[in-house]
Amino acid sequence: MKDEGIPRIEAGSGIDPVGRYPGEAHNHEEIVAKLRQVDVLVSQGQSVAEARLVVNRFTSPH
Repeated sequence: MKDEGIPRIEAGSGIDPVGRYPGEAHNHEEIVAKLRQVDVLVSQGQSVAEARLVVNRFTSPH
């Protein structure tokens, strides 16, 4: 399949390919910190979905 002129987004470019966070792509350290927070909350009995909501509520830039 030929590339139809769609630009490639390289890892570490700082561009969020999904576009959920314009100009605010997360760096590796932020991602690891969020995953660790979710891990702690899940180990305390919360579901992954609940933990994700809690972590995003407290780490959202908005």
